[in-house]
Order: sequence, then C-alpha cells, then structure tokens
Amino acid sequence: MIALRPLHPDDSFEEITDLLHRAYAPLAAQGMAYLATHQGADVTRDRCARGETWLAVEGERIVGTITLEPPPAQVHPTAGGDFYDQPGIAHFGQFAVDPALKGEGLGGRLMDRIESRAAALGACELALDTSVHAHGLIAMYERRGYRLVDTIDWRPAVNYPSVVLSKAL
Repeated sequence: MIALRPLHPDDSFEEITDLLHRAYAPLAAQGMAYLATHQGADVTRDRCARGETWLAVEGERIVGTITLEPPPAQVHPTAGGDFYDQPGIAHFGQFAVDPALKGEGLGGRLMDRIESRAAALGACELALDTSVHAHGLIAMYERRGYRLVDTIDWRPAVNYPSVVLSKAL
C-alpha cells in the first residue's frame, strides 16, 4: 500500500534526488535538461525547504514526491516569475513518480493532495512551469484543468523556455 505523507526531518534527500533523476530521465533523453535531471541532494533540500514537500511511500521506500510553494504573501517572491508573484498564486515543482509506478494513479493522488493543500493555504490558483517541448506533460496538466497563462525563461538553469500553466482552485 502506498501512503501520502509530509516530508519528515529524517527522510533522505539523496533518495528523493535519485527518484527525481530516474523520473526525469526520459525528458533528459529528449534533450530537456530540467533541473531535476541533474540537481544534487543539496539543491533538492533547498527546494523542499521553500514549501511543503509531500511524499508517496511504499513501506520505507519513497516512490513519489511533489513540493508545494504557498502564495507569495507567505514566502519570498520567485525573483523571475511574474505570474507566480501575484497574490493568491501557489505553485509546485519537483513532481516525480517512480517510473515503475507510472500510470497507476499515484501522480493524480499527489496532485489532488497539493491542490487541496494550496486551497487550504489561501491560494486561489495553483501553477507550475514546464518545458515548451514537453507536449505530453502539458496535455496531462490540461486534462486536469490547467491552462496556459504565461511563459518564463529560467535559462541557463535549464536549456529551454517554459510555459506556465495554472488552475483555479
């Protein structure tokens, strides 16, 4: 059985980072250098500290992760994301599911959790950004009710321009 729970202080950032690398490997193979394809455990730790990280765990093994950043009134601005810096806009990142479990609904469960948490934190919208070339991911988010609202360019941290998608909560 797979349970969802918040990140615990003793969880392994190395294990989370390894999961991110494995989950993002197909995107890297397509030429998209997402930060999650190559970040170290220290970067994973820093990104988790920006908000609430939720884990999917099977026994003691971490099989999914997502980090929710609350609206900017509660944290520092993103320093580069105008849409994200608006009042009431929460966003998420570091979203990954163990490749062996893709297609079993775990990603949807993680999304459901952060959508409800974002609303509970006072967000009126939940946003994300992804590569303009990640057509499959964009379509998946659109099926969940997300819509294109902006573009953003994180280069040189990544090697592509991004689209910003958001969903009213």
